[in-house]
Amino acid sequence: MYPILLYNIFVIGGLFCGFITFLLLFFKGNNLFQNRLLSIVVFACAWYALQHTLTVTGWLADLPHFWRMGSPLYYLVPPCYFFYTRATLLGENAFRKRDWLHFIPAAVHFLELMPFYLKSTAEKRQIVLYFMEDFNRSYVLGSGYIPALWHYAVRPFFGLAYLLFLLWPILIRYRRRSHPQQVVTAGKYAWLVAFASFMTVMYSGLAVQTVFALQHLDVPNAAVTESRAPLYVMSLTFLGMVCYLLFYQEIFYVQESLSPASPAEENEAATEACVNEEQPAVKEKRIGKELLVIYAATIDTFMLQHKPFMRQGITVSELALEMGMQPRTLSGVLNQHYQQRFSDFINAYRIAHIKSCLETGKWKEFTLEGLAYQCGFTSRSTFFAAFKKDTGLSPTEYIKKIGKSAPAAN
Repeated sequence: MYPILLYNIFVIGGLFCGFITFLLLFFKGNNLFQNRLLSIVVFACAWYALQHTLTVTGWLADLPHFWRMGSPLYYLVPPCYFFYTRATLLGENAFRKRDWLHFIPAAVHFLELMPFYLKSTAEKRQIVLYFMEDFNRSYVLGSGYIPALWHYAVRPFFGLAYLLFLLWPILIRYRRRSHPQQVVTAGKYAWLVAFASFMTVMYSGLAVQTVFALQHLDVPNAAVTESRAPLYVMSLTFLGMVCYLLFYQEIFYVQESLSPASPAEENEAATEACVNEEQPAVKEKRIGKELLVIYAATIDTFMLQHKPFMRQGITVSELALEMGMQPRTLSGVLNQHYQQRFSDFINAYRIAHIKSCLETGKWKEFTLEGLAYQCGFTSRSTFFAAFKKDTGLSPTEYIKKIGKSAPAAN
């Protein structure tokens, strides 16, 4: 009796907190793109808890339209938690061109359920009453063109595939970079890891529960009565996730305002190289004036066509190798023709690219700091210092000058 009562507390608590969290995420905060992706995940999990509550209480018979209504949501969850993580790490504010492909399974499932959605209330109630006599029937009771058993078998492993092959790899790759906190704070990165862990536990529990239920279809109600442990784990995990969100709202709903770098950040930027790592000393080669002009034209063409400056941590040796040039020759051209250090030369191209994006509106897919990160900068302070050195203005002042509205800062 006690475990059942505890389980009901987990489910009802997750249901209540989940819908509150969904509303906060969907309507609050400057960066609504990221928040709304996360809100879909929370809403789908809360809907699952609602569906379970209506089923075990028998209320589903009075609300037959709720049966299968949220089923397509379960195919939306894996793409949404991956896009949410990617957008948070990279400062994105919009979908990429081919992201819609990830939503095809949800769309297909919705369309193949249309025959059930179009049934009358009486027909739906009859189906629900038949299902409630034995919960195992939900695994074999067809509602659309595709057998329900296929969906139950595919969905947990569909979610685990996104976690193992997309979400966790992008988190690990981001962590291995030189300065992993330049777009997200340490606290927010910790949340993303916790979020990935929550989803891994939930989908692992769902997979175990599904496998157990499919192996015991001949035992009435085994899907609920004989496999409680995975259900306990999933309900407790979801409750923990939404409570985390509710108690740490400042991390998720309150965005930092776009402000100039602080004096401390400017001092930090002044003492660090404007690329990811220190550049090894390269002996400079003296070059004649005519040859210098030819080399400079070659370098400019290469920089504009291949955009190597957008790669973080690029060194003078790496760039010289890509151009088929000796490092000391490249260093000589930079010093004699451009009269710049390598770091200043690279940052000048980065700033020029960012200014072009700001003037043409291409930055709208990213936050300002996300755009700087995409262009090769490795910290907020370095970006602000380099931008002000090039333009004499902070990014905010420059945006106001060109008459554009500033993008949301992360």
